[in-house]
Amino acid sequence: MKYYNNIDDILLFNWWELQKGNYQYARIDIEVGTDKEDEEAHIRINDSYIAEFGISPEMEEIVELRRRIAILECDLVIEEDSFLRNEIRRLTKELNDVLSKEGKTDRDGFIVHLEKWYGLRIDEKKITAKKFYKIVKEFEKEQAQLKKASSATK
Repeated sequence: MKYYNNIDDILLFNWWELQKGNYQYARIDIEVGTDKEDEEAHIRINDSYIAEFGISPEMEEIVELRRRIAILECDLVIEEDSFLRNEIRRLTKELNDVLSKEGKTDRDGFIVHLEKWYGLRIDEKKITAKKFYKIVKEFEKEQAQLKKASSATK
């Protein structure tokens, strides 16, 4: 087996690298594989993530921004309207801002918060992506319950 097959077995570090577009991290041994196999493995792993956890609100926002930019680029080719060019620039900046929020610093801070909250050590090179996201889901459930309980007492 040269590649991770799904979200169940890929390491969190590798998963995050895949999300940055570094598809060779779908490989179990980084030295063995091809670009075509990398892309196929990425698609399989990503599909297993979506099947397990669905599409995140952040990803929905990214997809929507990319869709809007693509439509405006098509309109720009047809109309040559400078307003469209400016709107494309604005949406591209907005997309880049959203993508930069998804960066490593936020992830590191979130891991520290989870470690503090649960009192466990999360090593992104040892924990699987599925296990991590299950911990995140539990954390989010607890936070929602705490928020609900605190608003009920006010």
